[in-house]
Amino acid sequence: MYREFDWGGRPLGPEAISMIRQLLREYCTARSCQHQGPEAEDAARRLVVLYQNGIDDAGELRRLLPGN
Repeated sequence: MYREFDWGGRPLGPEAISMIRQLLREYCTARSCQHQGPEAEDAARRLVVLYQNGIDDAGELRRLLPGN
């Protein structure tokens, strides 16, 4: 299991997971990074932490990703 994702924030439901996956796809496409690479993993961690800390708006999450 990935301990990096166990921050104890609010749980990720199916809609949140879908939104985060879409944001991660956009992020990787815009930066030409591999979906399984370290840059994508860092972005995914950041998205999960932000969501679990109460930010659930896709636009705000997108804006808070590195490089935006």
